[in-house]
Amino acid sequence: MYNKQRQSNYFTADGVISKRPGWLHYAAVIPTGATTNTYLYDGQNTTGDKIIPLQAAAATLTPFAPAKPIYFKKGLYLDVGTDVSGVFVQWEEETEEKRPHMAQPPVAPAEG
Repeated sequence: MYNKQRQSNYFTADGVISKRPGWLHYAAVIPTGATTNTYLYDGQNTTGDKIIPLQAAAATLTPFAPAKPIYFKKGLYLDVGTDVSGVFVQWEEETEEKRPHMAQPPVAPAEG
């Protein structure tokens, strides 16, 4: 089923993908060389926590498709390594309706 909340893009350079919390659904790196040092971070630069190193054999698409989306708290940053043609990323930003870490406030009983 198509989810309007999901976003995707093909990246060829380092940069902030999202400044908000959300979920990483999919990523794939397309290398041009034998090795690459491409990473996704939970944060807005390379000082954030590494989520996953993206690795693939030369000139092959190797997808990272977790069984359940990976939650990121501080944003999503892509560090494109050397010998990489590009990286395809699919993510979803958190919305008020979709907060895994916040419970709904209790409803006060009706007076009567």
